Amino acid sequence: MGNAAQKYCRTFEHRGTAKLELVTVPAEKATDRLLNSHEVADMLGVDVSWVKNHCTRVEPYLPFVRLGGGRYAIRRFRLEQILEFIDLHTYHSRKSA
Repeated sequence: MGNAAQKYCRTFEHRGTAKLELVTVPAEKATDRLLNSHEVADMLGVDVSWVKNHCTRVEPYLPFVRLGGGRYAIRRFRLEQILEFIDLHTYHSRKSA
């Protein structure tokens, strides 16, 4: 793939038919995609309910982006922040001399 990531994007022609095209996305933009709760749960090896609880109610809190407002706001996650969360909460045991 080189310096750019490729992904499929759906485009619509004027007659209402959908066409699937391969679009090239710059590498720096490919990492900006926000993750959903299911993807974060897979990364952490936990259940989706754990991710939802640790967004607002249970420590340690997961950093998230809130899209919309009210009760049904959508939560999305930045990959860089989830990786920082993992690093911050990684336990390093002490070695005895």
